[in-house]
Amino acid sequence: MQRHVFRLVLAIASLAGASTLLAACVDDSTGKRVRFDPVAWKAADTLRDTTRCDMVTDLRERIGLNGLTEAEVIARLGQPDSHDDESPLHYHLCPSFMDIRILELQFEDGRVASTRLRDT
Repeated sequence: MQRHVFRLVLAIASLAGASTLLAACVDDSTGKRVRFDPVAWKAADTLRDTTRCDMVTDLRERIGLNGLTEAEVIARLGQPDSHDDESPLHYHLCPSFMDIRILELQFEDGRVASTRLRDT
């Protein structure tokens, strides 16, 4: 009986560890919580460092982007890495496995309606 309980506890602990690992992999950032700094954001080398990934949680939660116009976003974050009239603004954040992690901003009525993080 004790052996079965031990195995059950071990299985639950393994699942908990796997879910924690999975959550870390899809987290907003690299695990570092760095205060948003517009100068460092604009100077970041998004192909080689994690500066923007480290700041993106603070940017989204404390600073906020929802409700800003495109001009206000560009004043705060600099020129987007990709944009056209048919797609949302994209800012490259940092390397992510085999891709680039990006911040995507969707606009409605000329203002940011939502943001999401994804890999290219």
